[in-house]
Amino acid sequence: MRVGSAAHRKAAQVLAGLAKHILVGAGAGEAGHDAADAYFDEGADLEQARPGLIVLAIFTFLGNYGSFFWPLVLIKSEHLRTLPIGMLYFDTIYGRQTNLIMAASVMNIVPLIILFIVLQKYLVKGIQLGAIKG
Repeated sequence: MRVGSAAHRKAAQVLAGLAKHILVGAGAGEAGHDAADAYFDEGADLEQARPGLIVLAIFTFLGNYGSFFWPLVLIKSEHLRTLPIGMLYFDTIYGRQTNLIMAASVMNIVPLIILFIVLQKYLVKGIQLGAIKG
């Protein structure tokens, strides 16, 4: 993507809108709008914001990936069940199918490992951006 292209400007507008919503949602009110406008008006670079947003996306994904109770309540159809709910059905009154539970656990962890390997450099850089230098 060429710097200054229409796609770059559109991405900056989306990020500015996202920053406004996060700051307003955190209770900053109109100050959130002003802070986000000032940040992006001063020429904030999309490349600088990318690691932080990727870390936010990873943490949000990880927080929701292993959810159990919310999908258990909402999903009634058998073919839409998530892996944690499916693993629940390997433990019945007739016995626990440990081999299937372990296989399902590996299937549940593999996407997380792949996600970490692919986005590792952004994850480390994004976490370092929030670190305090001592």
